[in-house]
Amino acid sequence: MSAGEPFRPRRAWQQPTTDDSTASDDTPAPVGRRARRGEEPTAGPEPRPTDQPQARPPARAAVAGLGDEPPEPAVNPFARPGTQSAEAPAPGARPATHVDASATPIPAPVMPRSAGEFAESPGPAPRRSALSSTTPLTPEGDDSPAPEHWLRAHRATLTKWAAAGLIVAVVVAVLAFLIVRTVRQSAEQPSAAPSASSTATSAEAPADVDVLLTPEDLAAVASSAWTITATSQSLGDHSGRVACFQTAPQEPNPTTTLQRTLATTDETAALHRVDVFADADVAAEVFASRVAVLSSCSEVPSYIVNAQSVSGLAEDTFQITVEFQDDPSQFHTVLITRAGAAVQMLDVTKFGSAIDSTTPAEAITRSQEELSEAQGTEAPSDVKVAGAVIPAVEPLGWLTPSDLPRIRSGAGRWSMTGPGDLTSAGTGCENLTLATETGPSTRAQATFLMTQDDEAPNTFGIDQMQFFFEKGDTAKDFADKLVRGLTSCADRVNTATVKRLDDVKTTVGDATGTSRLFEVSQATSATESVEYQLLVTRVDDLVSYTLVSVTEDYRMTTDQLDALAARVAVRATQADS
Repeated sequence: MSAGEPFRPRRAWQQPTTDDSTASDDTPAPVGRRARRGEEPTAGPEPRPTDQPQARPPARAAVAGLGDEPPEPAVNPFARPGTQSAEAPAPGARPATHVDASATPIPAPVMPRSAGEFAESPGPAPRRSALSSTTPLTPEGDDSPAPEHWLRAHRATLTKWAAAGLIVAVVVAVLAFLIVRTVRQSAEQPSAAPSASSTATSAEAPADVDVLLTPEDLAAVASSAWTITATSQSLGDHSGRVACFQTAPQEPNPTTTLQRTLATTDETAALHRVDVFADADVAAEVFASRVAVLSSCSEVPSYIVNAQSVSGLAEDTFQITVEFQDDPSQFHTVLITRAGAAVQMLDVTKFGSAIDSTTPAEAITRSQEELSEAQGTEAPSDVKVAGAVIPAVEPLGWLTPSDLPRIRSGAGRWSMTGPGDLTSAGTGCENLTLATETGPSTRAQATFLMTQDDEAPNTFGIDQMQFFFEKGDTAKDFADKLVRGLTSCADRVNTATVKRLDDVKTTVGDATGTSRLFEVSQATSATESVEYQLLVTRVDDLVSYTLVSVTEDYRMTTDQLDALAARVAVRATQADS
């Protein structure tokens, strides 16, 4: 476009036609076909000189060799016809070339445009069709690179947003989980309202240590001055433990836990612990579990002395005395109570002898009153303490290691094997075969051995044999026959010596157990013999024969043997019939 010419829209580049209606240019179209990109140039007329820079191949070229006369140079298709600019060659025009008809047409390479190529024809260039081997090149196609796909161009940004979205989703999920769990736990918490029933809740538990025992509360246990030695309010801070709980049972964590230890100067000490659980049902399960631990105290060197019942103090109560047979012996009297969701234990320890079994309940009454009021249960009233049967433990009907005394204080540990098949041959004085004698419906044997005592003879141990019958009369006949055989052993065996000891009668509820005791010695040489302590115990339809292999210097005392006979009778009443 020349200077001063009015602006008019540019039209697409198209070949000149011979239509007479075209007033601006009546030049006939050049003869021939377009030159395709990639074709080898042939000899032809020299191009007309031009001052335009040759930045890229011509958009359209005349083909030489198809007519008698060489084609006219291409004019500028972007200029207005009839103007000076129209006479100038098209920007970047090149001379026409001859085309080898046998060659396969290949699109010409697209060259970048120069900054000033279309100085006289500003505006966007017309689009061209996609390049192919069969599609002719459009005049002045768009040589700019194809636009990058939107997803590819924004991949980095989308990745960042996706990562951020994932993090936000995780945070939201965690927060939602914590909120739901908090709401659920809050909903499961028992009501704090007081109740007259045993379903009082942990919200009613004491919030401070005032409920724990004070020196004044323990005045009835020991007259010496008491001193508080430690007080704690969390499981991790409790430094002491109740006797027999060397290995604590698995139980729910309390919502409130308090503990205090106190001591005197006369070798008496006390440990008081209060635990409040989620509800009364959980507390009842914990109470039963702790009673079972105390009843079968397996902590070395424990020996269960006796048990007591405590009435009028709380909903559930239990008391037991355990001796730790060290030198000197420690006697632990442990009282455990439950009122609603609150469970408390008092362990009073004294060296040399046990305390009066009635004093722990007296000492704990004030604390129990506060707990009962907080839990909405009846307050202590007319509290009484009496002897009770040691609770049954597995295996039912049999002795346990904590039923057996040490022969030497501070040494030895009992271990148990069985019960299983009866294999013992006895002492040779029974005058019957224990493993095959007719009468019993079933028979079994358990063996107890002493370990961790370097003075215990290799032959020392206990065989407990039990015979079960269909009827009590049959059991009595078998026990009497066994006793007659032992009594007459000296008359039948010249090397045997038999000593009959006092019988031991034990009453357990409506049942009465009778134990007949013997000491038997059989010479094996002029200087050596084997020694036995024997117990024949019958309770209803069960006969228990306890054979203790001893020596002259390593044996049970008469008191220990009597206590063992009583314990055998107690366990026999607990047998699973």
